[in-house]
Amino acid sequence: METPLLRMAGPVIGGREFNGHLAVAVDLSAANSMLSPRMDLIVGYPTIRQADSLFDFPARRWHFH
Repeated sequence: METPLLRMAGPVIGGREFNGHLAVAVDLSAANSMLSPRMDLIVGYPTIRQADSLFDFPARRWHFH
């Protein structure tokens, strides 16, 4: 699948501010039609590397420091 590469302004995720960086735009509507709860976004490496983070998938929780 080809996806557009965009320059994203500094997002705020989980109450934490990030610097602007490159991001990929993907239509999540097909995946969301089969999911509950629905995805708002997929956090990629350019965002994750800007913060200390905790991703506890079995407990379904996450946090950026």
